[in-house]
Amino acid sequence: MFLKGKQEADGYPENVKTEEEKEKYIKDYYDREGVQLDADKMLFLYLNDREVCLINQFKKMNVEIHKNNQQLELSFKFNKIIIEKIKSIRGTKFNGIKKQWSVPIELEDELLSIFRQSQISYDFFEKQDEQKSNENKGVISILNQDDFTVKLPIPKPLWSKLSVIRRIASTEKDWTFSKEFFMDFQRICLELYIGVIFKV
Repeated sequence: MFLKGKQEADGYPENVKTEEEKEKYIKDYYDREGVQLDADKMLFLYLNDREVCLINQFKKMNVEIHKNNQQLELSFKFNKIIIEKIKSIRGTKFNGIKKQWSVPIELEDELLSIFRQSQISYDFFEKQDEQKSNENKGVISILNQDDFTVKLPIPKPLWSKLSVIRRIASTEKDWTFSKEFFMDFQRICLELYIGVIFKV
């Protein structure tokens, strides 16, 4: 029974593809080993390297969907499969600044149907209220000779990142950081899709 179960779990060899070849393989295996394999339990494991790679990518695919006015804004880690699926929908656009894809909101059913068929998981995030939405449009930073200042208030996602960074000075109206942190500050804002208005 162990040999039977193991062989059924291992599936057919790579060179066994057609129904006739499968039947012959099961018959030959019985003649050789005296074990009758169950065709219904055999796993067809004929996968080339590209197909295995695609399956692994599907397991890791997840998309965050934000409803913004008449658009569905899609956020996800770079994945060629997801991009190809999204591009198949008419009206799809790519925002190079935000690094984000968007789909007309009236095509939501078509988008979700494609995601489900392709085993792409997705989560909806509620639209922020008007005040928070305006807050997230950008942050003001003042460049000085040896440091830079970030004007408050700032969006909560950015606040949580900057609040743990050592500051040169801080008041109720602004935070001042060393200029050494400036490149990291720009990277964080980019990752959070937060625009920065620089003043000198």
